[in-house]
Amino acid sequence: MKPSIERLVHDVEVMACDRHDGSISEDVDCWIKVYKDYLQLGVKPDNNNESRTFRMKASRFTNIDDELFKKYSMRLLQRCLRKHEADMVLRDAHEGECKNHINGRNLSLKILRLGYYWSTLRQDPLDYTKRCDACQRP
Repeated sequence: MKPSIERLVHDVEVMACDRHDGSISEDVDCWIKVYKDYLQLGVKPDNNNESRTFRMKASRFTNIDDELFKKYSMRLLQRCLRKHEADMVLRDAHEGECKNHINGRNLSLKILRLGYYWSTLRQDPLDYTKRCDACQRP
């Protein structure tokens, strides 16, 4: 176990949707870039139906100091995380200081209460608890 700030510096991987050659990588963090591009530059899908749906979804997001936040109930903002950041939050919330090893559904609700969001927040904690060795032992 290392302090979280050291682990953050050690675990950070550069993940970007745009490569230097102009092509787009198949990266799970592209969902953040899509919303940022829409909010900053007005880039939206070409199809009218997809464009309308995307505009409705994008109205729930805001960009503050080049960080994407999702607007949640009661005017709370949840920071949108990339995959490597989400993995660290999952690990800390599930196996952190308290080591309470809660189930997947409650883990996702706890992460929402902590003020974090990512596109696969509902499924990732379920998968994580299924892989947790301590949770699988009676």
